[in-house]
Amino acid sequence: MIHRIVLAAAFCLAWVPAPAGAAHISATFYPGVAIPVGDFADDSLGNAQTGFQLGVALDAKLAERLSAGLEVSWTANNTGLEGETIDQGGGFYVRADQDQYETKHFGARARYFLMTGNFRPFALGGIGLYDMSHHFEYALGGPVPTQEVKQSGSNDLGSNFGWKAGLGFEGVVSPSVLLGLDAEYNSFSVDEGVPGTSTASFWTIRASIGHEF
Repeated sequence: MIHRIVLAAAFCLAWVPAPAGAAHISATFYPGVAIPVGDFADDSLGNAQTGFQLGVALDAKLAERLSAGLEVSWTANNTGLEGETIDQGGGFYVRADQDQYETKHFGARARYFLMTGNFRPFALGGIGLYDMSHHFEYALGGPVPTQEVKQSGSNDLGSNFGWKAGLGFEGVVSPSVLLGLDAEYNSFSVDEGVPGTSTASFWTIRASIGHEF
């Protein structure tokens, strides 16, 4: 795991060109939703539900219409089982208090701006490392006075390279403050642990709040 993160960091830093001396630097915070698609969303396979994502990015303006930088994000998607109680018969039951996928992403990205000025629509592409895990906590119970038994743990679903692509815009609301919105498609490989699929894919729709230096 550690050697993959170090490799990813080195690769991403090498992929991002060095900014010119007069390049502008921007730091951006992204809150948004993550919408699983394909096998990852199929209720008989990954069974992932719509969740949320938080991210931050640091970009350098390389040309009038081009910027590149680094981005990290954290995404959480509950499965369809979370909060459900399954009747086992005879008064016995299993309740899913937690059943959640967690994805951490570290990567490089580039944005090409279709317009310049105070309103800046852009196309985005990126590559990076996606680290996914599955966290769970189940309660096993039965008729009174049977006491509930808790079982919890996590499964590492691997750290693998993946890609993203999307569209968005940002607007200048003051000399240094940027507000925007983007939609991105993410896809990456996962190790054994997500039933029936070797790939996890999801869309994100995110607001952005940035500061330009």
